[in-house]
Amino acid sequence: MTETDTNDELGELPCWDLSDLYAGREAEALSADLDEAERAAEDLAGRYRGRLAEIEGAGLAALLDAYEALADTL
Repeated sequence: MTETDTNDELGELPCWDLSDLYAGREAEALSADLDEAERAAEDLAGRYRGRLAEIEGAGLAALLDAYEALADTL
């Protein structure tokens, strides 16, 4: 984190320096990662929405692995 931005409703917000990962906001790699994250989130929601109560151990572990992979991308 290198600096902060201010939002009227939320106050001071972190501003992260991602220059080690992406050349800039218009970088193809950033766009590809965001597209992949959106696809993964939609897939995750489609597989598990409304089913959490019925998922047993192995299924819950698979859900957490998929969520962790999505969080890593984001």
